[in-house]
Amino acid sequence: MRKTFKRCIIHIGTEKTGTSAIQQYFENNREAYIHDGVLYPKLGNGGSQWELVAISHPEPWNDAGLSRNLKIDDAESREAFRDELTGKLDKQFAKAKNCSTLLVSSEHLHSRLQSPAVINRLKVFLDRWVEDYSVIVYFRRQDRVAISLNSTRIKSGAKKVDVGLPTNFNQVPRYYRYDRIHAEWLQVFGEKSVEARLYQEKRSGPQWLVEDFCETLGLRLNGKVPVQIHNPSLDMTGLTVLARLNQLLEGDEADEYLARRQIAVQLLSDRYSGKHYHVNRTQAKRFYELFGDVNARLREAAFPAVEGAVFDEDFSEYPEKVPEFCMDEQEVNRMAMETLSAVERIRSKTKPVRALHFLARVLKR
Repeated sequence: MRKTFKRCIIHIGTEKTGTSAIQQYFENNREAYIHDGVLYPKLGNGGSQWELVAISHPEPWNDAGLSRNLKIDDAESREAFRDELTGKLDKQFAKAKNCSTLLVSSEHLHSRLQSPAVINRLKVFLDRWVEDYSVIVYFRRQDRVAISLNSTRIKSGAKKVDVGLPTNFNQVPRYYRYDRIHAEWLQVFGEKSVEARLYQEKRSGPQWLVEDFCETLGLRLNGKVPVQIHNPSLDMTGLTVLARLNQLLEGDEADEYLARRQIAVQLLSDRYSGKHYHVNRTQAKRFYELFGDVNARLREAAFPAVEGAVFDEDFSEYPEKVPEFCMDEQEVNRMAMETLSAVERIRSKTKPVRALHFLARVLKR
């Protein structure tokens, strides 16, 4: 029996390599790509397609991000979610009969599918519709990922700003072990199906990444709307205030929590955008050097044409000494409450009663 798609492109990140820009680009150009025979299905909330991670993850109910965003509480609700997702995709695929290529994207496939057996769950799920696969992954120097990740963690709900980096390789999570990640996806999908790319740090704007992605995979760029994404990093003040605000939001219903946090992140990003380095030049270089063998194996397996180190080894972007940050706790609380008040003024336009109840509850803390 002929399957729906001859090819499925799976974009797995990695995290902190411009995945939001790629996702927004295909979200905004969905109809144009359908005319080209490429379907980017409607999943998630316009960003990462979490659903594909959830149906592949062995215990999504034990992952705070998956369980809260998708309301999966146990194995039974996961199976119900899987059946619902299958039906949802069947309906979308039936309306895109001229499409021969399926494109899916989630950076959480990199961070949350942590073994060949788990990765194979995704393949088994997609096999009912797909004949062949192309997996694409971008790699970025580990210390730069760690710095960028600190801001993202707080934007995603973390309640504490990280300081420092691991100094022992045994403390380093799989997240940064690129040779292993590359090898595991190769094991499931085959050597010819996995395309590894280097994230080019010095290229300006997100459009270069979209162009690289499309040219690598043979997707047409003509007639498409260029990507425009506003996702600034927070400076130390913004991170500190948002971490406190995340504590105040704790206990909200999932939908309310996500809506409030999204508005708060935007407000703080507009006011406190900037780069914060929580480690100095020596610490960043020492962390990077932990991955000497990892990156050598990655270069040999994925980038054999690269001479020397697979990543550039310029650390001049880091300060020689991390600036001291002193902010009174009362001031942090005041700024967090100011931000929450602004959030609720925005929310009250649609849900005035909930906004008043929320502020009353927070003020009691």
